[in-house]
Amino acid sequence: GGRLAVDSLVLALGHLESRLNPEQRSFSEAAAELGLLYLPPAAPADVDWALVPDSEPVLVRGMGLNFFDLLGQLTESRGGRFVAAGDGLPGKLKYLPSGREPKIIAASRRGTPYRAKAGLDGYYPKSVRLRYLTESALERFAAAGIQPGFDHDLWPLLHRDALWAYYSTLVVAEPVAVSHATDFLTALEELLRPHAHATGRWENQVNELVSHHVAASRRLDLLGLAAPLAGRSFASRKALDDAVVDYLDDDARRSSLGEADPVKMAIGALHTGRAVLKSAVADGGITDQSWVGELRGWFESFVEGLASGPPALRAEQLAALARAGVVSFVGPDPRFNVDRSRRAFQAVSAWVHDDAAQARTLIEAMSPANRVGVSDSPFLRQLLADGLVRPKMMMTAEGMPVQTSGLDVHSHPYRLVGANGSVTPGLYALGLQLSSTQWGTAIAAEARPSNGPAYKSGQRTLRDADEIARDMLGLPLQK
Repeated sequence: GGRLAVDSLVLALGHLESRLNPEQRSFSEAAAELGLLYLPPAAPADVDWALVPDSEPVLVRGMGLNFFDLLGQLTESRGGRFVAAGDGLPGKLKYLPSGREPKIIAASRRGTPYRAKAGLDGYYPKSVRLRYLTESALERFAAAGIQPGFDHDLWPLLHRDALWAYYSTLVVAEPVAVSHATDFLTALEELLRPHAHATGRWENQVNELVSHHVAASRRLDLLGLAAPLAGRSFASRKALDDAVVDYLDDDARRSSLGEADPVKMAIGALHTGRAVLKSAVADGGITDQSWVGELRGWFESFVEGLASGPPALRAEQLAALARAGVVSFVGPDPRFNVDRSRRAFQAVSAWVHDDAAQARTLIEAMSPANRVGVSDSPFLRQLLADGLVRPKMMMTAEGMPVQTSGLDVHSHPYRLVGANGSVTPGLYALGLQLSSTQWGTAIAAEARPSNGPAYKSGQRTLRDADEIARDMLGLPLQK
């Protein structure tokens, strides 16, 4: 009940609880009615994992980073152990169950977990140097008075960088896969040069060149990397499990090769490009339509599934858990519902010709939605109700206004905009709630990032904090 009068207030709220969406609410209500267990989205450290019963089937939705935290809680934390696989056994690890593990049945839209990170000396691969999505390329847009779109202007540059990273690594790592390697790279470099060929689509020309020089099994399907099960169907969930384990083994093997693996270097280019994009798209750097429908519409989930994965050890552990029968999988594009007659949750994939997976427990292996409009924080909800802040609205390509995930702010420094469109004096925002003004707000700040494409990205949050502090103290902003 106390009150505190202040001259300035900085909202550095981080991750907040959010209200459940309609499907999640229906699952929560069904669990209460039927005596089931439903664990909604939450930070893994905040979940009481003792609630999850031993030995019983458990459905898990989501196979991102939270999923791997969940695996640790329900396996090693219950007494299981990973040991080195012996000679003649598949995989690098073998799992020795304690008998207390639940039977984990995992599902995600792709049907597979995030790809594992490559084994590198640093955060970014040293051999990847962006040639196309560069500061000078972005400066040319500004000099020409162009507000770039993601799909039309920025993605083609990053796509080129990923192609070059892949094929320039391939000719060294697997020279037998490429004929006339020197001529191939020279021609590829010419085709990738922006605006070098005004006639025809450059992607088609690259594909034609690749088809003449690169073995079919070694050609890059960049978008396909994020959907390794796409176009495949399975006679049973056992067949699916075998396919996922093969994927995990291959992915972990590639990670162990580090900068010698072409696939991991293509992903490394995307990862490095993310840092450039973070600066390029901030503060209205791209159009609203491009932000909503392109950057956040498809690219964000695509690149997260490739470049935001766990260490390779986690892929090896998951493969061992699947071989031990502790973990199985549902399949791509899963559908969840409640079977009231059997008093159970169930999940099914149209790509797997088997009965639906059923369990009395459903766990959402994901964090609460980072959307201020559905925040369950009493503090933020009160600010919204009082009109001191408002969610940022953007226009879609169809001319429809949509509410975005972050708060509306006036930059720089980031001062909050109220419901009537005026700047609320003395009220600032920093961090995750800037997700409609900045992209990649959850990527950690670096006090002394190394020079290179990540420089501006790594120091942005600290620069934002410094600008707010200077403004509160009445000091001029630094250039």
